Amino acid sequence: MLCANGLFISTRSQKLFEGFARNDSYRTYDLAALLDRLLIEIGRAIEKNKTERISLSKSIRYLNENYTSQIKIPFLAQMENICMTAYNMTFKKQMSMSPTKYIIKLRTSSAKELLCTTNMTVQKIGSLCGYDDVNFFRKTFKKETGLSPSEYREKFSLI
Repeated sequence: MLCANGLFISTRSQKLFEGFARNDSYRTYDLAALLDRLLIEIGRAIEKNKTERISLSKSIRYLNENYTSQIKIPFLAQMENICMTAYNMTFKKQMSMSPTKYIIKLRTSSAKELLCTTNMTVQKIGSLCGYDDVNFFRKTFKKETGLSPSEYREKFSLI
């Protein structure tokens, strides 16, 4: 955000102009270096401001509706018309987690609900939640909840 760096940029600008005005205390190289640092800080502030303004509404809506499908992050970035690096940075800043972690959270939440409200097998639930490999589903679910899918069902089942 420009305001956060504003004081820093203002201080650098002031030193640069004072150097031009005094000319005796600053050499050309010193002024050039100071100008370079000032321009770098302005560039950083502009880039930071850009990432704060990027809306991820299309891709987040897509994730919420299609988390059971195979999802590629480059596809999501393309959907928002930004490069993958900017997409990942912006997503993490706005959602406090990576896109991959968000997908895992959506899938785990769905799996929890199915485990508590149905008698479907763990394999079927994993498949319905977007996991082709039941072992990977079990491992991911346990990492997220601290319980295996079977343990979770046993502890929280409503049926």
